[in-house]
Amino acid sequence: MLPLEGIKILELTTAWFGPYSTVLLSDMGAEVIKIERREPLTARGMVNPRTDPKGIPTNFLALNRNKKSIALDISKQKAKEIVYKLVERSDVFVQNFRVGVLERQGFDYQTFCKYNPQIIYCSGTGFGLKGPHSRRAAYDIIAQGLSGLIAQTGWPGSPPTPAGTAPCDLGGSMLIAFGVMLALYVREKTGMGQELDVSLLSTAMALQVPQITSYLTNEQIFNKGMGTGHGDIPSTYGLFKTQDSWIAVGGVGEVRWSSFCKVMDMEQLQNDARFATAQARGEHMAELISIVDQQFLTKTTAEWLQLLGEADGIVGPINTYAELVKDPQVIENEYVQEIDYPGYGPVKVVGIPVNLHKTPGKIRGAPAAHGENTGDILLELGYSKEEIAQLEAEGVAGPAPVPQIPPKET
Repeated sequence: MLPLEGIKILELTTAWFGPYSTVLLSDMGAEVIKIERREPLTARGMVNPRTDPKGIPTNFLALNRNKKSIALDISKQKAKEIVYKLVERSDVFVQNFRVGVLERQGFDYQTFCKYNPQIIYCSGTGFGLKGPHSRRAAYDIIAQGLSGLIAQTGWPGSPPTPAGTAPCDLGGSMLIAFGVMLALYVREKTGMGQELDVSLLSTAMALQVPQITSYLTNEQIFNKGMGTGHGDIPSTYGLFKTQDSWIAVGGVGEVRWSSFCKVMDMEQLQNDARFATAQARGEHMAELISIVDQQFLTKTTAEWLQLLGEADGIVGPINTYAELVKDPQVIENEYVQEIDYPGYGPVKVVGIPVNLHKTPGKIRGAPAAHGENTGDILLELGYSKEEIAQLEAEGVAGPAPVPQIPPKET
């Protein structure tokens, strides 16, 4: 048994913010139908020969595993009627278009309620449903900048530095999944459907809740670029260069200060008034970090990891992806799993981040073919094979023909 067996989700999303939310729900057994555009390059993006040398559309696989797909031209009235039929049998609808776009298509919450009063309608937006920016387009990096996240990253005086991945897109998707589960719980108790929304901006602020709360309370400004450290922790919290690479240290409080000094061969610091207490170390943090910086240069990362680990230090390496996927911790906990991706064979993917011990989730491949399940879905909705063929002929459903590029003249 999968936890969300029987839950049906209809999805109309693009990019990263939104699609990953339904991956999390489909991992737990929800049936997800993804509405794709009929044009394959617009719907799925191009395979990047640099990042996908094997020809596997990894971006699409990562964000659409477990799902079924139907290709529709939603500008056509007959396609809208198909969507309404899907809404009638769905528990949840997830979309991430800017405010106003789906309303113009007749795909707004009020319209869907006419077909299914208990529908849970989830909107992933850039900036929220209200306010002067609500109708603007946004990507992850815009939310990082607007929220102050970029200003906290990098070095003081250096150019602004965004995060190396998309924390707002993927974190926001997790919040969408959380919101959907809350709404399903409310509906289970009351029978009431509802609308909910999550924005990239709200996600970016949630990711910085301690720092923003501190500013709201004390007007203490953090957005200066924190380099390899962490501005609000007055201790050795951050990244340190070793003899051969770098190491991450998770701070040294009173409990670990003595053992840290001993392992680092800096026992003399315990008798130094500048570093005798946590408060004193905070007041002389620059001097302390300068001393610790020099000491870390005397050994390799592997040596420090072993020494500090044996002393119950909070430390870790700075892994590349190549090192991450070989880490025994990742392997033992199945944070990477292998699945069969039809058309491509066995591929490795990121595992399920939430582990239910009695009813665990299950990963399956993404739809390999564009609009792969269009015919089957339409049959389930009551369309005959003849009607499906007519819809395809009219350009309502099914993938559009791939345009042929004429050969170059020689």
